[in-house]
Amino acid sequence: MAKHQRKVVSSVLAALMVASMCVVPATAVTGTNQQSAGSAKVGSTASSSASSSSLADNDSTNGTGFGKDNAVTMNGDVSGGDSSKASRGKSTPAKASVAPVALEAQVTGEKSVTVKAGDTVTFTVDAKTSKKIGAYKITTNYDASALALDTTYSKDGVDTLGSSKGIEAVNTETAGKIRAAVLAPANDRYTAKNSTAIQTVRFTAKKAGTYNISYTIDEMLDDNDNDLVVNAKPVSGLSISQDAAVQSGTVDSATGSTKVAFKAGDTVIYKVDFKFAEKLYGFRTDINYDSSLLTVDSVSFPNFSGMTQSRTEEAGLISTIGVATPTATYDFTTQKNLITVSFVAKKSGTATISYKMKEAMALDAENQYNSQTGQPVTTKVSSDNSAVVSTEAPTEAPTVAPTEAPTEDMWVTAPTTASKEISVKKGDKVAYWAEVNIPKSGKDVAGWVVDFLYDGNELEYDSSFATAGYACGTAAIDYAIGNTAVSAELPGGSMLDTKNTKGRNSFVSVVQSSMGLNNGSTQKLICVQYIAKETGTVNLSYRLREMCNSDMSETYVNSKYQAANGAKFGQGYKVISGEQPTEAPTVAPTEAPTEAPTVAPTEAPTEDMWVTAPTTASKEISVKKGDKVAYWAEVNIPKSGKDVAGWVVDFLYDGNELEYDSSFATAGYACGTAAIDYAIGNTAVSAELPGGSMLDTKNTKGRNSFVSVVQSSMGLNNGSTQKLICVQYIAKETGTVNLSYRLREMCNSDMSETYVNSKYQAANGAKFGQGYKVISGEQPTEAPTVAPTEAPTVAPTEAPTEAPTVAPTEAPTEQPTQMPTTATTEVTVKKGDKIDYWVELILPSTGIDISGWTVDMFYDKDKLEINKEFAENNGYASGTAQVDYALGDSNVRPSVFPGDIFLSSTEDHPGEAVYCNVKNIDDLSQGLNYNTGTVQKLICLQFIAKEDCTTTLSYRMRELCDINSNSETYVDDDKQPINGASFEACVRVEPKVLIGDLDGDGSVTLADYTLICTWYTDINRITVEQFKLADINGDGRFTIGDISMLKNMVS
Repeated sequence: MAKHQRKVVSSVLAALMVASMCVVPATAVTGTNQQSAGSAKVGSTASSSASSSSLADNDSTNGTGFGKDNAVTMNGDVSGGDSSKASRGKSTPAKASVAPVALEAQVTGEKSVTVKAGDTVTFTVDAKTSKKIGAYKITTNYDASALALDTTYSKDGVDTLGSSKGIEAVNTETAGKIRAAVLAPANDRYTAKNSTAIQTVRFTAKKAGTYNISYTIDEMLDDNDNDLVVNAKPVSGLSISQDAAVQSGTVDSATGSTKVAFKAGDTVIYKVDFKFAEKLYGFRTDINYDSSLLTVDSVSFPNFSGMTQSRTEEAGLISTIGVATPTATYDFTTQKNLITVSFVAKKSGTATISYKMKEAMALDAENQYNSQTGQPVTTKVSSDNSAVVSTEAPTEAPTVAPTEAPTEDMWVTAPTTASKEISVKKGDKVAYWAEVNIPKSGKDVAGWVVDFLYDGNELEYDSSFATAGYACGTAAIDYAIGNTAVSAELPGGSMLDTKNTKGRNSFVSVVQSSMGLNNGSTQKLICVQYIAKETGTVNLSYRLREMCNSDMSETYVNSKYQAANGAKFGQGYKVISGEQPTEAPTVAPTEAPTEAPTVAPTEAPTEDMWVTAPTTASKEISVKKGDKVAYWAEVNIPKSGKDVAGWVVDFLYDGNELEYDSSFATAGYACGTAAIDYAIGNTAVSAELPGGSMLDTKNTKGRNSFVSVVQSSMGLNNGSTQKLICVQYIAKETGTVNLSYRLREMCNSDMSETYVNSKYQAANGAKFGQGYKVISGEQPTEAPTVAPTEAPTVAPTEAPTEAPTVAPTEAPTEQPTQMPTTATTEVTVKKGDKIDYWVELILPSTGIDISGWTVDMFYDKDKLEINKEFAENNGYASGTAQVDYALGDSNVRPSVFPGDIFLSSTEDHPGEAVYCNVKNIDDLSQGLNYNTGTVQKLICLQFIAKEDCTTTLSYRMRELCDINSNSETYVDDDKQPINGASFEACVRVEPKVLIGDLDGDGSVTLADYTLICTWYTDINRITVEQFKLADINGDGRFTIGDISMLKNMVS
């Protein structure tokens, strides 16, 4: 009986864990079962077995009641303020706010709380029993419309006895419901002789009111696996109590500030919302924060796509400004988010973030605020602010090599993998080696980089050791250090390059395919030998700088140079002297972190999520009763993109209107253009049905889901539109039906990026579309395929009605799109060429100075794209010195780079780029010192040609505002220069560089491979341009992955 009961608890835990895992199994890509990250936590004193999952629903509920007698105390607590966790296994005194309620006769309870918006609510369930608790399962229900889980507290707002030891599985995916299962370590069960918190949940009130929170203990076992809950009642000796407390929130929208508590590493999202009775033309807002606790990560303007700027140079202050672009207006007649700031917490604490609206203007340029007090001067405007905290830290990239070339000091001061202090006598020889253990389930190793570090004043590197100064591989090392008489070829291994300097010895090894290290055993990797200069204690260490697997898609080394993805690292040494050599025991390898799944989402969505989540495309279709409707998803993957290796698609329909046709194409679906066209009768050319390579399917009323994964690639990256997956439905009634699909995921062949963004729209050059065909007793009609559209990255705003100029001037009366351009230049290019385009200005030395300028630049978005990597990834350069440096015409990097730009807009209207610079927005009498009679380079962009073509570039000198605030001094109505000023546009074409051609001879040869090896072993001394050329795979880093790729190119 006890074994049976223990098994039931384990199954409950497994069910909860599986329910919190992704609906799409990790096996879809990796072929191994993965535990969902963040869903279940295992203490150091317990172990658990992995559970697999598929598209089939996982029911996390289980029957209650195990049998036997005992007792429980449940305490529902609504507390606030204190961010510390509830005590576990300790006496919990009754809180003064609400008296505990004894519930001897039941294992359910409910508590009502009265709150205001922003209040903190803590709900605690306590248990008291003379017996130890071995396991329990508890369900908590709350009003999700009024209460939100405080994810800054413990695990997603929920703390259990399993949070500190044992195993806990917490599922919060269903709004309004929390399901938790806890299993104690076998040798350390939970004690609850005094009232002990077995679960604490913390909420934040969304709105004012009185709301109920309830709980039910579904199951509980003692340390002998006897039931403590039988037929939903506690057994004798088990008592239950609950407690509730509310702490007032500190958010006061009238003061323009929000107080927020956080932990080190948390992300704090602060929003300023705005409402304006008129169309918004421009604004200025200051945001203040505690710079000792928070650092600014990003500033965005979600609903204002004009020219915007945020200055963060002054600690604790963010100054923002926005001015409308020529083709945009902004409707805030209903309250919308104006500014969003993302902070990262430097350390745990509580901080106040505040804002002050300094300006808000309609086209009449009348400020609606007192810029000193931040208070409105009219009733047309209102504002508010809020802050939320997220504890989900971004996933750390597994690569090791730094983006920028490291300095020599970096390799001396960077962390090491392992180190050892060794006692030596003068003249002793010390052999020192690195060891690795790569799991059998992992991919094999194709390359690695190791640095050995030593004190050059204490030791001398033995360059004669093992014939080459090193030995590589277990057999060669054991032979070289005298551990075996079995001879081995020396130095062993496949060394690409070495670098030996005083204090550091570096080695790079790369092979064509794999090294055979993934056998689950500890193996000696690389060994060097030193000679002691003096008697004493010396320190030796090594850094396994990089270790990539055979397809270069992941690394076995994390950013701290420790083992990752199941690998283990160790070290060893041997002292050889006149005395008997002693061998030090191998250091125990470090524990490897769990490997994260490559494709499956970290947390599993609930069934409701897949009904309410955004869709990729949808279509309304008119049908008659009995009609059959074939509906499919289409994709277009660019030729320049990597091929597709897997995808997940959900089809959504109304089960009351349509019935899924499971007999369609023999399997209920058709996959691939040929199979789909044959299945729906578009062609007489037969095709194998259902087609494709389907890993799993799931069909429920209202949703059909499909997962397809192949070993290598699907051949979709040919730049043409292809039908991906098709289903068929039968109409139950005559009328209009809605069909939609969600392309939930689409990964390329090396799983390093996806073609679907978080809104389930196309990304990275892909395009998605849809199509349908109605088949009835009448002549079947085929609907034209919807042209694939590229998904927008931000929500579109309303179309502008009038175009503004720079803030200090009056609003223009004529649409900017009708304004003349200053000059147009024609240029002929080849695909991949880079086109430098900049605008020059000369003002007479006798003329008045200007305080600011605005330039509009125009290009054909179908033929050209702005190079965002230009000018050190800034996308532009402004100022003569800055432009010259960005173009490579000067080697002197200006102290201010890429130059001062007050406002800019390049993203929102492809084909148009707007740049504006003002010396001082608060004092337009301050000049830029441009009235010198010499050339001033205002703004420079770089474009990349999408195709071989002849195209035009043009610009408009929209405004030159002099220090008397006159914008007509140097520019006439036709946007041409007057009063001694002159304008000129310059174009320069840079032919496309052949990838891998490091020596610039026009071809990729063995000479380029030799050169990249030389650069890598001396990476700290290469130039910026060399660094860019060496980045063969274009990931912004220079690693052995680039070396391997170039080696394959040469081969």
